[in-house]
Amino acid sequence: MNLARLHRRLAVLLGAAALLAYASALPRPGAPVGLTALALAIAWARPLPPTLSRPLDGVVLAAALGLLTYAALLLRAGMDFLPAMQTLVLLLLAHEALRPLEARNDLRLYGLSFAVLLAATAYTPGLLFAAAFAAYLVLGTLALLVGHVRRQAERHQVARLPLPRRDLVAAGALSTLLLLSSVVVFLFFPRLPQAWGGPVLRSRALTLAGFREEVSLSEHGARIEDNPAIVLRVEFPDGPPPDLGALLWRGRSYDHFDGVRWRRSRAVSPDAAGSPELYRWTWPGPPRRYTVVGTALGPRVLFVLHPVVALQPRTAIRPVAFPSGDLTYWGGDVPVYSATSLRPPSPVALRRAPREDRRWPEYLQLPPLDPAVPALARRLVAGAPSRYDTVAAVVRYLRSAFRYTRQLPDRPADATLEAFLFRRRAGHCEYFSTALAVLLRSVGVPARNVNGFLGGQWNPLGNYVVVTQNDAHSWVEIWFPGYGWVPFDATPSAAAAGEGGAGAAARVGPLRLWW
Repeated sequence: MNLARLHRRLAVLLGAAALLAYASALPRPGAPVGLTALALAIAWARPLPPTLSRPLDGVVLAAALGLLTYAALLLRAGMDFLPAMQTLVLLLLAHEALRPLEARNDLRLYGLSFAVLLAATAYTPGLLFAAAFAAYLVLGTLALLVGHVRRQAERHQVARLPLPRRDLVAAGALSTLLLLSSVVVFLFFPRLPQAWGGPVLRSRALTLAGFREEVSLSEHGARIEDNPAIVLRVEFPDGPPPDLGALLWRGRSYDHFDGVRWRRSRAVSPDAAGSPELYRWTWPGPPRRYTVVGTALGPRVLFVLHPVVALQPRTAIRPVAFPSGDLTYWGGDVPVYSATSLRPPSPVALRRAPREDRRWPEYLQLPPLDPAVPALARRLVAGAPSRYDTVAAVVRYLRSAFRYTRQLPDRPADATLEAFLFRRRAGHCEYFSTALAVLLRSVGVPARNVNGFLGGQWNPLGNYVVVTQNDAHSWVEIWFPGYGWVPFDATPSAAAAGEGGAGAAARVGPLRLWW
């Protein structure tokens, strides 16, 4: 194989490694990725002849200007312009790969492939990204070496310049050194959260599933897409829990609803974990013990099964407990902690609870509502003999008369509680939790909205539960005198349709735990 062909194929492989890293990090690779892969496959065989490449230059220039204009308009509107810029980079990479590769212009192809690799870091890189990144380092070193030899051969007008074995060995050693250096950086430098977020990246065209610090009904014009990023790994010493699909991993609670979004209204003074707030529960039944391995990239929340009665950090973090039951932490280490939680009381026990023993004005607050909302609440709970039966009546109504969907409303006017209850009758979990809390507050039952995760998948090889962003969920906690806050979930069971065999994911799960 001559130097020119070897140089071109190494450059194409370098672009393919970058494209693989980018595609592996995407929630759903689209047409731009497929077209770029096709261009790289064509370039592997031979570059386009000048009769085809010259007309293509004008088409690519027009498309690039169009993408730049579109990105500028998105930026001006405060929307997510990053996908347009990433598509532009893919377009330029495909175009450059199809052109004849000269020794003097190979840096353009290298730079574009590196830009594609950087674009992958805007998402959630996984194990496939790590493998593609390692291949990129090795291929990049070899491509630079062969390109340098080719330039020297062309400069001195040498028709054939051999590559000594020692040069190839040296290139391999340099690649290995670069790879090991990258591993050291990965292990000893903290993983920072995505820095490209903020208002400008809140796209109306793509909303990813995942835990959020607020509950809002205002999003519209999109569909909630899958997000398989792992956020928790939970070890149960007694094996997989039989009620795995119903476990509620509590994160944040909210007491104030303004008609659109939930927030925490009170600036509470936190107490250190281990304060009496954590140990006041007297629910019957055997406790549940488990160990949670979180992630440094996630929210600074300790996710637990409610109520937690004991919590022991396993890494250098300091848990902080709030009177609302929320658990956060201080420290920069990955949160790893062991916890003991109690199982919820039975319906029989809750039916015996008195209707009220104190007032909770912050958990009865309501914004101005359509009169049809409290009227519906009164009709649903009429004749309920106990608080539990009151709650059960509303839960039963929402689960039977409404449908779960990840499709967001098309118009802002449909992104309201009233539209959900009386027109759309379909929505995601935040609509169901909001409806349950508001309907119960309308009849004097203290309720608060909660964000966290539902269930997870059991990994039989690693012997732990994997919780991903796809498991993000919202539910409600109801106050029962004598028992405290008890969780209730009004979302239909279709919301938990993330179950399935572990398969290959189970085999690589232990590796992801290290990653």
